[in-house]
Amino acid sequence: MNNVFLLSHNDMDGYGCVLSAKKAYPECRYMNVGYGDIVSTLHYMSAEVLDGSIDTVYITDLNFDEICTIELYKQVKHYPSVNFTYVDHHPFQSDKQFQIFEKLKEFPNFKMVHTEKRSATYIFYKYLLSKELFQFDESYEKLMSSIDAYDTWKTDTVYFKPGLLLNDIFYNWPKSRFMNELLTEMKITDNMKKEMKSFSERKTALFKRLQDGGFIIPFGNVLMFLCDDFVSHMTIDYPGYKYYVNGRSYGGVSVRISQEIEDPKHIKDHINKALESNPYVASSGGHDHAFGITLQPEYKNKMLSVVETLVKELSKF
Repeated sequence: MNNVFLLSHNDMDGYGCVLSAKKAYPECRYMNVGYGDIVSTLHYMSAEVLDGSIDTVYITDLNFDEICTIELYKQVKHYPSVNFTYVDHHPFQSDKQFQIFEKLKEFPNFKMVHTEKRSATYIFYKYLLSKELFQFDESYEKLMSSIDAYDTWKTDTVYFKPGLLLNDIFYNWPKSRFMNELLTEMKITDNMKKEMKSFSERKTALFKRLQDGGFIIPFGNVLMFLCDDFVSHMTIDYPGYKYYVNGRSYGGVSVRISQEIEDPKHIKDHINKALESNPYVASSGGHDHAFGITLQPEYKNKMLSVVETLVKELSKF
């Protein structure tokens, strides 16, 4: 079983899955996509990838909705000679979606590995390790644990800060350099450690400039950021707020809900409903405590309007 294709998310957790896939299958092919591109990529996979040369497909860290799950069902049914393994940690979005996955489990060529307690990187790593596709390595375990601690926001572990800073590198370095460094050494490298120190200093200076310039604005329990870099640090550097909304110049908006909020799903559902008829929004996805909103390409200049809507809606809680 050497003809492997991996479809994964385009954030650090998704690329963490790529690391383990390449460790287990050095020649595997892979693609990293955003949530809004899942269905079109599944269509591409059906037309261009599943052509007889692939016998194993892994799908990791992709927040499937009902439509994506139906498309996956079609592919699993249509390609009985291909083994599909779906690895994820996002909550199911509806009872109907859950029922479709239950039907998928009836196919002998489909397997699902799912838990909301760990990151997709760590779940996938442990799954491949259990299959003895590579051997345990302490340095690699630390790398996987760092990505896991950051992605699941385990701030009380020793792995959280390295994971947080590694995420900064992920978004600042070209993906080819990031992957090459980790694939070569399978651990956080000395070059990365030097960059971590540099990024920490840059972040402190940037946040001061943003605050002085009025780009970090509190609204009661909501803190609004307008920033492209070091977004994950805002809950660390500015504790005490229940909700954090960040707008980025390229049209992306992210929301973080404090871990002290016991029912974040209720709030996330409220936000999604409030944005349902918003013509500027293309898609949204993520976890209950941390999720993102993508704007339609032609409406990227409406980012501030969406941020204002989010601040208004979150201020109700």
